[in-house]
Amino acid sequence: MLEKRELERVNKLYVEWKNLKDRILKIEDKSTRDSVRASSKNFPYIQHTAVIEGISESKKKKRYKALLKKKEAELDKTLLHIEYELNYIEDPELRDIIRFKYMDGMTNYQVANKLNDNHNTYKYNEDNIRMKINRFFEKKS
Repeated sequence: MLEKRELERVNKLYVEWKNLKDRILKIEDKSTRDSVRASSKNFPYIQHTAVIEGISESKKKKRYKALLKKKEAELDKTLLHIEYELNYIEDPELRDIIRFKYMDGMTNYQVANKLNDNHNTYKYNEDNIRMKINRFFEKKS
């Protein structure tokens, strides 16, 4: 059974996931350089010094990536549950409104414009969207 609290949580989880992703991008990887003793491939095997360069990922970045993966799994699980619950709503218009509002994080105004564009009409506005959502959750209570 869909609850408004659960739907509002989805957008917050998405914002948190996005913020973690941005934070990971800001953490800079360190460039490392080392030298090793090596020899040529063919006879006579002459020793020489070889320089190895690379980028090492910091422990902090690895921890953030693990946390991001955990948050992503939680978000996917929640989205899948909501999609499953949306199948029990008979009105396709209401399903679209819930998806746009809570899963895509749109405002009521943006939802109304999106529905007007999809249906080539101008019958939706902010108040229609707000009232449809309110009626849906009142009917469920």
